[in-house]
Amino acid sequence: MGKNSEVVKGGEIDLVALSKAIWKNRFLVLKINGIFLILGLFIAFTSKVEYEASCKILPENNNSELPNLGGLGGLAGLAGISLDLGSSDGVSVQLYPSFIKSTPSVVSLINHPLFFEKYDTTISSFEYFQNIDNPSFFGLIGKYTIGLPGQIKKLIVSDSTSSYKYDFPRFSKDDWEIIEDFSNRISISHNEENGTVKITVEMPDPVAAAELTQLVYNQLTERLISYRTEKSRQNLQFITSRFEETKLEYEQNQTKLAEFSERNKNVTNSLILNEYERLKNEMDISFEVYKGLAAQLEQAKIKLKEDTPIFTILEPVKIPEDKLKPRRLLILIAFLMVGITWSTIKVIFLKS
Repeated sequence: MGKNSEVVKGGEIDLVALSKAIWKNRFLVLKINGIFLILGLFIAFTSKVEYEASCKILPENNNSELPNLGGLGGLAGLAGISLDLGSSDGVSVQLYPSFIKSTPSVVSLINHPLFFEKYDTTISSFEYFQNIDNPSFFGLIGKYTIGLPGQIKKLIVSDSTSSYKYDFPRFSKDDWEIIEDFSNRISISHNEENGTVKITVEMPDPVAAAELTQLVYNQLTERLISYRTEKSRQNLQFITSRFEETKLEYEQNQTKLAEFSERNKNVTNSLILNEYERLKNEMDISFEVYKGLAAQLEQAKIKLKEDTPIFTILEPVKIPEDKLKPRRLLILIAFLMVGITWSTIKVIFLKS
């Protein structure tokens, strides 16, 4: 198709001639733009609605306890070496997503009941995406065009099953698709400038999005606290166990000495006196051990509290009111721009 010689002269577009050509072919231009407008409206109002909920937290900062490296940190950075010697909870914030994105965490979250306001029901996210959530029109087109080979493969190759009982989680391909899509809806980002951590969740229901964000926060902080305090908790459990044993032993020795003294009140026999001294020494030794472990027990409790990280909530979870997707106005503007561009090109290449 040749160029319109009136519009394109000497390889350049004559804007006045282009305006006249557009006006001359205004019905074609309106038709093309109308088609793109209808297509934009269709996509804007058939796309799935998504809401985004978030919360912002500030982990406890123990950097003051770290040695002052001065300019060494900057030199190390230029050399590509990280001198991040510690973080607020003993875990680098870059690893926070790993605590939530691990399969056990995602499976736990996806199976937790949430309230979906639109359907006025409380079900797990897995049940929602498996039985209630329907793909959009273009999602179906993609599934049966680009994703058609995978759909055919599913029909031909069935999942192998056996009577053997595994000790590991096993899911079908469809289940894995739901789990992976659900995992992608959760994100954890770190602001290096101010040290804040933001948890963001995207869900097709505003209340479910808020509830899931709170669940992610709870699970993340619980796992980080558990990781940080694991050694302190084990030490506390050990000392508590030894303390209880020693306390019982001390009380038994105390009872033995009291009973022996009661039975031999007026006896001055040297053998009796020796036995009394022996029982008293056993009681004194057990008391000293008991007293020492009581002090260690208090120290272990203090250590556990010291090792427990603190997370300050800067922005609490809120139920989102505005939709994240679809951005209908942007979609319409984009399609109108494409329509205007296409109709202009069409006019330029029309023969005069």
